[in-house]
Amino acid sequence: MLKTIAIVHALGANDFQLEILVKKMERFVGRMNFYPNEIRVNASPGIGMNNPGNYDIPSTLIIGWGLSEKPCWTKWAYEINTSQLIRLFIAVDLYERYGTHGRVLVAPNVKAGSYWRHKSWQTRCKLFLNGCYVSYVAPYGMKRIPKEGCHDDLTVSNRHILVPGLQQEIEIVRLIFNLFVNHGYTMTEISNLLNAQGIKAPNKSKIWSGKKIKFLLVSSVYIGSNQYGACVKHNVFPALIDRSTFCAAQAKIYGKETFLRRFLSDCSLRLLLLSRNG
Repeated sequence: MLKTIAIVHALGANDFQLEILVKKMERFVGRMNFYPNEIRVNASPGIGMNNPGNYDIPSTLIIGWGLSEKPCWTKWAYEINTSQLIRLFIAVDLYERYGTHGRVLVAPNVKAGSYWRHKSWQTRCKLFLNGCYVSYVAPYGMKRIPKEGCHDDLTVSNRHILVPGLQQEIEIVRLIFNLFVNHGYTMTEISNLLNAQGIKAPNKSKIWSGKKIKFLLVSSVYIGSNQYGACVKHNVFPALIDRSTFCAAQAKIYGKETFLRRFLSDCSLRLLLLSRNG
């Protein structure tokens, strides 16, 4: 069995900072669906990967850098290069945010960037096909709960489904569809109405906007469908809106011809998924 060893390297960080960095590392390891792992803090450069008494099985080594400056690889290079048990080495910059800080980590000898992307895509596809909700943020009016009864190798942190959320939010979702489909309100008019009533917007936003209303109106999750990229599976979660109302909203937004093309494409994809799943 393979093993993952994750090390948070943040010399000089206080307890509060270390706690945050460890949580970020836990989320990364969970998101990438690595094998059973241990997370160590500020391990010395001599990590004993060649000592059979400590590590006697092939391992993935992940080092999370929590430093304000770029890391120096010289302290780690020898043991990483000579170890026979490190099958993959990954460097994670725990201070980096979406590449905006210009902090680029180059892993010695291993170009693991494509591996991460492929493994992440592979994991999310497997979650999707197993009926899990892939995103970490639940749609407005819904909430994520752990999926029970799963007997596979997916990590517990990734196995979630959607169920109806707060009753007040559910009523707002139904009101939005009703105003748009049955009463001729535009998206801007609906957002103005909700703001005037002091209704809180999704995801801690201050106000509703026409863009947020459209995002809600076109989300097939409200008829119980699950979506990942271009893939859609129907009747996965409890529905908040009936299918006829949802289809009427799509036809009004995209026009009947465009909606029919989208609908037929979706049906073809659904048949393909069903045929592959037996």
